[in-house]
Amino acid sequence: MDMPENRARQHWFYLSKVAFEAGRVDDAVEFMDKVVAISAAAGDDLTEDEKDHFFSSYKKRILPLREALMSMSSNHGSLGSEYRSRIESELSCVCNRVLKLLDSHLIPTASASDSKVFYLRMKGDYYRYLAEIKREADSKAAAERAYTAAEKVAVADLSPIHHLRMGLALNFSIFYHDVLGEVKKGFFMALNAYNEALEEMRAQEKTVQGEASRVWHLLGDHCHDWSFHIEAIS
Repeated sequence: MDMPENRARQHWFYLSKVAFEAGRVDDAVEFMDKVVAISAAAGDDLTEDEKDHFFSSYKKRILPLREALMSMSSNHGSLGSEYRSRIESELSCVCNRVLKLLDSHLIPTASASDSKVFYLRMKGDYYRYLAEIKREADSKAAAERAYTAAEKVAVADLSPIHHLRMGLALNFSIFYHDVLGEVKKGFFMALNAYNEALEEMRAQEKTVQGEASRVWHLLGDHCHDWSFHIEAIS
């Protein structure tokens, strides 16, 4: 007998977490895909725990592929090129799988501003991963559109010290700096987000904590590292 939708959603979410803890990442993302489908069919957004786990599961799935491609040199001949193409194909499949879930289920059911920013940023990220390997204009343009849409919501509705707004600025700046090669634009985007957060902290007479603190310091680290590049090309 089929389980009620809510019970099935809890069932697959629990199994996904178990699979993730066991290092069975393929199973974890497969089970989360079921959670996404059930929630979308009911017209519901994911819960915060589900969103975080969805993000973490696919991040753990895509990260080894990105790291493998970044570590491979171009000096391995035809066999090496063939193997690289195999990894690129696998990465493309994962990215397209995530993008399909975002476009067909997650973005349409998101009503809260933080959810919209979360999913649109993720959409930008996965198009960025495609652009990193293919360098195609379509992937670059799609990533920029997604990031821009997320930025519009974030600036309108989220505080400068909200971790999602700062995280979006960080990822968007990395896209400009690393993928498009627009070094100055990436640097000043990150610097502006860092300074806006700093001004907000001073205005509220408080410091950020937890994830917001981590992202704010990452913005600062990137600004520091990229500043040497800016000086070199100025």
